[in-house]
Amino acid sequence: MANQTGGTTHGTWAPYDSHIPFVLMGWNIKPGKNYNQIYMTDIAPTIAALLKIEEPNGNIGKPVVEVFN
Repeated sequence: MANQTGGTTHGTWAPYDSHIPFVLMGWNIKPGKNYNQIYMTDIAPTIAALLKIEEPNGNIGKPVVEVFN
């Protein structure tokens, strides 16, 4: 819900609240940009795949495979 100054309150969710940068840098990270839609739930499985460990229990996201190719 917008207040009179043009912003939103802490009690309401807006789509831009979930727009976060996902930046990976390091050894064996393929350089480039990805404009595909990536969800917050994709971050943990991507990091798990990079570390070659099991994905978190209850994971619903998918690794961003473009990082590895």
